Formats: sequence, structure tokens, C-alpha cells
Amino acid sequence: EYEKRKSFGDQMKAYIKENAERFIDFILSDPVQRYTISPLFRRSVRTDLSTNDKTVGLRILAFDIEEASERQTKVLQDFWQIWEARYA
Repeated sequence: EYEKRKSFGDQMKAYIKENAERFIDFILSDPVQRYTISPLFRRSVRTDLSTNDKTVGLRILAFDIEEASERQTKVLQDFWQIWEARYA
């Protein structure tokens, strides 16, 4: 019985891995990445698809993730206060 369960578990792991690989292949495929670039205005993770024409002149801004994390609650409170005052 244990061997049957182990075998089934191994089969499930292989099935899940195969489908995960298929999903990654799909997400990284040329058509999906082109769609990401054009109507969604996002950068592709693929190096063979150029977005340089859309990013020329853009500067990379420094972003302090620790500071942002520390200020998150206050920023969200301020945002909702402004939002409710304006749109409620």
C-alpha cells in the first residue's frame, strides 16, 4: 500500500512539474510577451524583444523598499483619507 501511495505521489509531482513548465513556457512565449509590451505597456523579460524605443530617456529611480515598508500604513491611511474626502 505504501509503495502505491509513493508511486501516486511521484506521479502527481511529475504531473505538477510538467504543467508548471508548460505554464512558464506559455508566459514566456513570443505572443504573450508581445502582448505584454504593446497593449499592457510592460517590459518583456525576454531579451530578444525590444522595448528600447519606448524606454529611451527614462531614468531609473532609486527606491528604498525598507523605507516604503515602514511608511506603508501611514501612506495608505493618508490616501484613503484624501480619497474619501474627495469622492465619498
